[in-house]
Amino acid sequence: MPSTTHPGDEMFAAPRLFTLGLQHVLVMYAGLSPSRLLSIVRSNLYPKTSRS
Repeated sequence: MPSTTHPGDEMFAAPRLFTLGLQHVLVMYAGLSPSRLLSIVRSNLYPKTSRS
């Protein structure tokens, strides 16, 4: 039996993987309004910490 890899199971090279990942992130942020995007970035940069 020949060992062939299904196209869905292939692993891309690092540069292509990075490019596809970046494209994915940009598409997710493309639909957001500037104010919503700013609030998401702000919440990631300055997370609320709980003090005990």
